[in-house]
Amino acid sequence: MKYTIIIAFLTSILFTGCLNTFTPEQKYNTTTHTNHIHNSLHTAISDISSQLFKTTNKDLLKDNLVVTSFVLLDNLKDTSKFGRLLGESMISELHSKGFKVSDFRGRDAILVNKNGEFYITRDTKKLKDEMSNANILVGTYSNFDQHSMLVNVRIMNFDTGEVISAAKIVYTSDNCALLETCVKSAQMKIIEDK
Repeated sequence: MKYTIIIAFLTSILFTGCLNTFTPEQKYNTTTHTNHIHNSLHTAISDISSQLFKTTNKDLLKDNLVVTSFVLLDNLKDTSKFGRLLGESMISELHSKGFKVSDFRGRDAILVNKNGEFYITRDTKKLKDEMSNANILVGTYSNFDQHSMLVNVRIMNFDTGEVISAAKIVYTSDNCALLETCVKSAQMKIIEDK
Protein backbone atom coordinates (compact mmCIF):
# COMPACT_ATOMS: atom_id res chain seq x y z
CA MET A 1 0.00 0.00 0.00
CA LYS A 2 2.83 2.38 0.90
CA TYR A 3 4.50 1.81 -2.49
CA THR A 4 1.19 2.27 -4.33
CA ILE A 5 0.71 5.72 -2.75
CA ILE A 6 4.31 6.74 -3.59
CA ILE A 7 3.94 5.53 -7.20
CA ALA A 8 0.60 7.33 -7.56
CA PHE A 9 2.14 10.51 -6.10
CA LEU A 10 5.18 10.36 -8.42
CA THR A 11 2.96 9.62 -11.42
CA SER A 12 0.75 12.64 -10.69
CA ILE A 13 3.84 14.88 -10.39
CA LEU A 14 5.28 13.49 -13.62
CA PHE A 15 2.08 14.02 -15.63
CA THR A 16 1.28 17.39 -14.07
CA GLY A 17 4.79 18.65 -14.83
CA CYS A 18 4.56 17.50 -18.44
CA LEU A 19 1.28 19.22 -19.23
CA ASN A 20 1.54 22.49 -21.11
CA THR A 21 -0.41 24.68 -18.76
CA PHE A 22 -0.32 28.35 -19.67
CA THR A 23 -1.88 31.30 -18.03
CA PRO A 24 -4.00 33.26 -20.54
CA GLU A 25 -1.23 35.87 -20.79
CA GLN A 26 1.43 33.26 -21.57
CA LYS A 27 -0.77 31.53 -24.15
CA TYR A 28 -1.52 34.89 -25.79
CA ASN A 29 2.17 35.76 -25.99
CA THR A 30 3.26 32.43 -27.40
CA THR A 31 0.56 32.14 -30.04
CA THR A 32 -0.17 35.67 -31.19
CA HIS A 33 2.86 37.87 -30.75
CA THR A 34 5.48 35.57 -32.26
CA ASN A 35 4.08 36.37 -35.71
CA HIS A 36 4.59 40.09 -35.16
CA ILE A 37 8.18 40.17 -33.86
CA HIS A 38 10.62 41.48 -36.45
CA ASN A 39 14.35 42.12 -36.62
CA SER A 40 14.09 43.65 -40.10
CA LEU A 41 12.64 47.14 -40.33
CA HIS A 42 11.32 46.38 -43.81
CA THR A 43 9.31 43.34 -42.65
CA ALA A 44 8.10 45.24 -39.58
CA ILE A 45 6.71 48.06 -41.73
CA SER A 46 5.23 45.60 -44.20
CA ASP A 47 3.52 43.71 -41.37
CA ILE A 48 2.03 46.91 -39.94
CA SER A 49 0.59 47.92 -43.32
CA SER A 50 -0.80 44.41 -43.89
CA GLN A 51 -2.50 44.40 -40.48
CA LEU A 52 -4.00 47.83 -41.19
CA PHE A 53 -5.21 46.78 -44.64
CA LYS A 54 -6.85 43.61 -43.29
CA THR A 55 -8.76 45.48 -40.60
CA THR A 56 -9.80 48.57 -42.60
CA ASN A 57 -13.22 48.79 -44.20
CA LYS A 58 -12.36 48.81 -47.92
CA ASP A 59 -14.86 51.65 -48.54
CA LEU A 60 -12.54 53.89 -46.49
CA LEU A 61 -9.57 53.32 -48.82
CA LYS A 62 -10.87 56.11 -51.07
CA ASP A 63 -10.61 58.68 -48.24
CA ASN A 64 -7.43 60.73 -47.86
CA LEU A 65 -5.03 59.21 -45.34
CA VAL A 66 -2.49 61.49 -43.67
CA VAL A 67 0.54 59.83 -42.08
CA THR A 68 2.29 61.43 -39.10
CA SER A 69 5.66 60.77 -37.48
CA PHE A 70 5.50 58.05 -34.86
CA VAL A 71 5.95 59.42 -31.34
CA LEU A 72 7.36 58.27 -28.03
CA LEU A 73 4.60 56.77 -25.91
CA ASP A 74 5.84 58.67 -22.85
CA ASN A 75 5.92 62.03 -24.65
CA LEU A 76 3.38 62.44 -27.45
CA LYS A 77 5.04 65.67 -28.62
CA ASP A 78 8.44 64.06 -29.21
CA THR A 79 9.84 61.77 -31.86
CA SER A 80 13.24 60.55 -33.00
CA LYS A 81 15.03 59.34 -36.10
CA PHE A 82 13.28 55.99 -35.55
CA GLY A 83 9.82 57.62 -35.34
CA ARG A 84 10.38 59.74 -38.44
CA LEU A 85 11.70 56.71 -40.34
CA LEU A 86 8.60 54.68 -39.45
CA GLY A 87 6.24 57.46 -40.55
CA GLU A 88 8.03 58.05 -43.86
CA SER A 89 8.21 54.32 -44.62
CA MET A 90 4.50 53.85 -43.93
CA ILE A 91 3.65 56.31 -46.72
CA SER A 92 5.01 54.06 -49.46
CA GLU A 93 3.84 50.81 -47.84
CA LEU A 94 0.25 52.01 -47.41
CA HIS A 95 0.19 53.54 -50.88
CA SER A 96 1.24 50.18 -52.35
CA LYS A 97 -1.64 48.49 -50.47
CA GLY A 98 -4.20 50.83 -52.09
CA PHE A 99 -4.64 53.52 -49.45
CA LYS A 100 -5.09 57.06 -50.79
CA VAL A 101 -2.16 58.60 -48.92
CA SER A 102 -1.84 62.40 -48.82
CA ASP A 103 1.17 64.36 -47.59
CA PHE A 104 0.12 67.50 -45.73
CA ARG A 105 3.69 68.83 -45.61
CA GLY A 106 3.53 70.29 -49.11
CA ARG A 107 4.43 73.97 -49.47
CA ASP A 108 2.32 76.44 -51.33
CA ALA A 109 5.25 76.69 -53.81
CA ILE A 110 8.42 74.80 -54.73
CA LEU A 111 11.56 76.19 -53.12
CA VAL A 112 14.58 76.28 -55.44
CA ASN A 113 18.02 77.24 -54.20
CA LYS A 114 21.67 76.26 -54.74
CA ASN A 115 21.14 73.09 -52.62
CA GLY A 116 18.28 71.71 -54.74
CA GLU A 117 14.51 71.81 -55.18
CA PHE A 118 12.25 71.33 -52.18
CA TYR A 119 8.54 70.86 -51.73
CA ILE A 120 7.91 69.30 -48.32
CA THR A 121 8.53 71.32 -45.17
CA ARG A 122 8.01 71.36 -41.42
CA ASP A 123 7.71 75.15 -41.34
CA THR A 124 4.05 75.68 -40.42
CA LYS A 125 4.03 79.14 -42.03
CA LYS A 126 4.77 77.60 -45.43
CA LEU A 127 2.24 74.74 -45.33
CA LYS A 128 -1.02 74.69 -47.25
CA ASP A 129 -3.96 75.85 -45.16
CA GLU A 130 -6.18 72.78 -44.85
CA MET A 131 -6.97 69.24 -45.92
CA SER A 132 -10.51 67.90 -46.03
CA ASN A 133 -12.15 64.49 -45.77
CA ALA A 134 -9.12 62.84 -44.21
CA ASN A 135 -8.30 60.00 -41.90
CA ILE A 136 -5.05 60.10 -39.98
CA LEU A 137 -2.48 57.44 -39.18
CA VAL A 138 -0.77 57.81 -35.80
CA GLY A 139 1.81 55.58 -34.20
CA THR A 140 3.56 55.27 -30.87
CA TYR A 141 6.65 53.35 -29.86
CA SER A 142 8.12 52.42 -26.52
CA ASN A 143 11.28 50.50 -25.71
CA PHE A 144 11.00 47.75 -23.17
CA ASP A 145 14.68 46.86 -23.30
CA GLN A 146 17.78 48.15 -25.09
CA HIS A 147 17.04 46.13 -28.25
CA SER A 148 13.23 46.05 -28.57
CA MET A 149 10.48 48.52 -29.38
CA LEU A 150 6.76 47.93 -29.11
CA VAL A 151 5.10 49.82 -31.97
CA ASN A 152 1.34 50.54 -31.93
CA VAL A 153 -0.36 52.08 -34.95
CA ARG A 154 -3.92 53.16 -35.70
CA ILE A 155 -5.90 54.87 -38.39
CA MET A 156 -8.41 57.31 -36.95
CA ASN A 157 -11.18 59.51 -38.29
CA PHE A 158 -9.76 63.02 -38.03
CA ASP A 159 -13.08 64.61 -37.03
CA THR A 160 -14.47 62.05 -34.58
CA GLY A 161 -11.35 60.29 -33.27
CA GLU A 162 -12.95 56.91 -34.04
CA VAL A 163 -10.34 54.17 -34.48
CA ILE A 164 -10.83 52.68 -37.92
CA SER A 165 -7.97 50.19 -37.93
CA ALA A 166 -5.10 49.18 -35.64
CA ALA A 167 -1.88 47.18 -35.69
CA LYS A 168 1.05 46.38 -33.43
CA ILE A 169 4.45 44.80 -33.79
CA VAL A 170 7.65 44.33 -31.81
CA TYR A 171 10.79 45.48 -33.57
CA THR A 172 14.13 44.16 -32.32
CA SER A 173 17.50 45.48 -33.38
CA ASP A 174 21.11 45.44 -32.27
CA ASN A 175 21.38 48.99 -33.66
CA CYS A 176 20.88 50.92 -30.45
CA ALA A 177 21.75 54.16 -32.29
CA LEU A 178 18.62 53.82 -34.46
CA LEU A 179 16.48 53.00 -31.44
CA GLU A 180 18.28 55.66 -29.40
CA THR A 181 18.68 53.22 -26.52
CA CYS A 182 22.47 53.02 -26.35
CA VAL A 183 23.75 52.89 -22.81
CA LYS A 184 26.74 55.14 -22.33
CA SER A 185 29.47 53.40 -20.42
CA ALA A 186 31.04 55.18 -17.49
CA GLN A 187 34.55 56.38 -18.16
CA MET A 188 37.25 56.12 -15.55
CA LYS A 189 39.26 59.24 -14.92
CA ILE A 190 42.61 59.02 -13.17
CA ILE A 191 43.69 62.08 -11.26
CA GLU A 192 46.78 62.76 -9.26
CA ASP A 193 46.33 62.90 -5.50
CA LYS A 194 47.91 66.13 -4.22
